[in-house]
Amino acid sequence: MKTIDKLWGYIETCTSVAAMLIMTVSIFMQVIFRYMIQSALPWSEELARYAMIYLTFIGVSAGTKSGAHFSVTAIVDVLPAKLRKYVNMAEHTISTVLFSVYLIMSAQMVMSIYSTHQLTPAMQLPIFIIYLSLPLGFAGTIFRYIQILVNDIRDLKNTDAASPA
Repeated sequence: MKTIDKLWGYIETCTSVAAMLIMTVSIFMQVIFRYMIQSALPWSEELARYAMIYLTFIGVSAGTKSGAHFSVTAIVDVLPAKLRKYVNMAEHTISTVLFSVYLIMSAQMVMSIYSTHQLTPAMQLPIFIIYLSLPLGFAGTIFRYIQILVNDIRDLKNTDAASPA
């Protein structure tokens, strides 16, 4: 599990950095070409948009790992500690199931789009490559939620073992 965590963490980091770099450089080039050379680049905005899509969906996974996603905890915070742990585990389980449904649906969509052989307008890339960001991001998020659930179960067992009978 640690090897997969390191590998996926590396993929998340590299993808995020590359996407931000691609977005910055392509939009900067577009501004330079449009206003200084008086000729717009036909592909730069499309490239920046696709980089943002990958950044978004891979970022969901990275945000799940770091706990960066917002949540409303007003009710959960007033619960007793042990019950709070069970509610959090239920939330993580429901999220895992939900992202599994998203993964299945997005994988079906990618396969359907792949069969059309459609290309992007400006860059002429196969459009399924862009849509592939969805199942990749959802699979990474599922992996992160499973990690969180394993840690939740471990913490619950440690709490039960430490508490007097």
